[in-house]
Amino acid sequence: MNSEQLSNAEPSTRPHPKSSGRANSTTEVPMVSLEEALGFIRRIHEQGLERAPMPEVAKGVGYASAGSTPFYRRASASRQFGLMSERGADLTEFGLDCVRPMVEMESKGIALQAIERIPRYVELIDLYIGRKLNPEMLANWFTRVLGLNDSAAGSCASAFLSTLRFAGMLSEDNSLHRPQQKRDSGCPESVAVVSDHVAGTRAPKGDGDGEYSFELVLDPRTRRKFRVTTPPSVSRAELQRIQDWLSFQLFIEDSADSEREPEEGS
Repeated sequence: MNSEQLSNAEPSTRPHPKSSGRANSTTEVPMVSLEEALGFIRRIHEQGLERAPMPEVAKGVGYASAGSTPFYRRASASRQFGLMSERGADLTEFGLDCVRPMVEMESKGIALQAIERIPRYVELIDLYIGRKLNPEMLANWFTRVLGLNDSAAGSCASAFLSTLRFAGMLSEDNSLHRPQQKRDSGCPESVAVVSDHVAGTRAPKGDGDGEYSFELVLDPRTRRKFRVTTPPSVSRAELQRIQDWLSFQLFIEDSADSEREPEEGS
């Protein structure tokens, strides 16, 4: 690869040097927060740079080059959160949804959806739910699990904490919790709820009868998901009908369930 080809290489394909045997970059988790990634794609969208070559995109949003560390990290995070396509600067459908004006509750719902797209984030949330987080503990986890050097691990820890805070999942003392469902107050905003690997958004209709959309992550590693849209409530008889209907409609593989069943004590 000559120097001209290297300068025009996509950020996701550029090599990452290592120091002291540990990596200074990763594509398993973002190295900047979701809020920073959202600001990044908004600037791209507002300036109409989605189809521009990456060197032009970088300069258009205020970075020296497409290979600069700040630009690379924001582009990589945007892709990991599902906001931007794997190559180039095209926004995904999810990314396009995110660039429209949002009220606070909608931004929290978007944050939950973005978090669910990153298996390592789901793993960390399951590991530390209900516990107080501190940056050093998280940085040590990223160093141990991802083989990062201290600087890179610190960036990942900071991005994770900032993203959780943006999603409303951190209390004032940095304790990690799952967002609680809020009752309808007549407001038109979407309300995000999450339980275990289930993330949902309530999207009320114009007639005042709301619906809930829920997404269940079946396997964070392969990003297999199950989605359902329901009315605000169902009766026990209706729940039984739904269960019977699903068991009829879905192809059930006993082996798939047993393979993914966690071992006792893990």
